[in-house]
Amino acid sequence: MKLFYSPNSPFARKVLICAIELDVDARIERIPVTPHPINRNQDLVALNPLGQVPTLKTADGEVICDSRVICEYLAALAAEQKVFPQGPRRFTALTEQSLCDGLLAACLSIRYERSTRPEASRSAEWIGGQMAKIESVLDELNRRYAPPPAGFDIGHVSVACVTGYLAFRFPEIELAPRWPNLAAYDAHMNERPSFVETIPAG
Repeated sequence: MKLFYSPNSPFARKVLICAIELDVDARIERIPVTPHPINRNQDLVALNPLGQVPTLKTADGEVICDSRVICEYLAALAAEQKVFPQGPRRFTALTEQSLCDGLLAACLSIRYERSTRPEASRSAEWIGGQMAKIESVLDELNRRYAPPPAGFDIGHVSVACVTGYLAFRFPEIELAPRWPNLAAYDAHMNERPSFVETIPAG
């Protein structure tokens, strides 16, 4: 399998963490690519018309897009897996993943607004609206993680990718004062090998 990814992408990090946790990482060749919302990477577009990372090319040549789908595909390869739980926790974990993906999309929207538009053309209202979305999701996750739910599944992975990405790209958002449960969980997850191995290089 070939994983086309950006080392700094929180969505790609989620896939890599799942691959390590599922013990299928050794079967994946990592291929770094650089996506861009305007100057699209045409090599990546040829694989994935969205031009986004992560994108997985399976051993059979099928191309799978979107971190959520890729993570489920990798879970299907594992003999035994708990990343996607069954029973009552399943849809709670999937909802946490969806909330986290929405928060990360808001983060990227802010980054693109700041990095691709001239300063005079940037919309403070747009950035403020996206930041409000980020804060409301953090409020909800902080409530859910008091204390953290038992086990370790896609919900946990997604929450930890969120806290890690905020520390990496949005250091102005300090978790501890307003979201202490998430700050404590972030510190705990930063001791887990799959998270240490996937810390963005910067």
